[in-house]
Amino acid sequence: MLEIRKAVEADKTRIWEIIKAVIATGDTYVFAPDATEEEMIGYWCGPEKWTYVALADGEIVGSVFIVKQSDEVGFEIIGEIPDAFQHAENGLTNALIMYRKL
Repeated sequence: MLEIRKAVEADKTRIWEIIKAVIATGDTYVFAPDATEEEMIGYWCGPEKWTYVALADGEIVGSVFIVKQSDEVGFEIIGEIPDAFQHAENGLTNALIMYRKL
């Protein structure tokens, strides 16, 4: 079973190793295969995001981020799903459908 936790400063080296391996072939993400660690960690762990890591047997095996405010990275809200999520404090909450032309 995976453990998910908020990323900490010490996780950045492993996050970079994962990102580097994923973008190396240039066929999965829009990031340049030769992007630097500084560029990618700055993007992935930026202050406008909550960054998380997934651990298996205590080792980081993946990472994800959630943008605190989606319009900061250029997405446009193109739709909304009413009552899509049962929030623990706010009750039924809508989900946004977002789009960004690459």
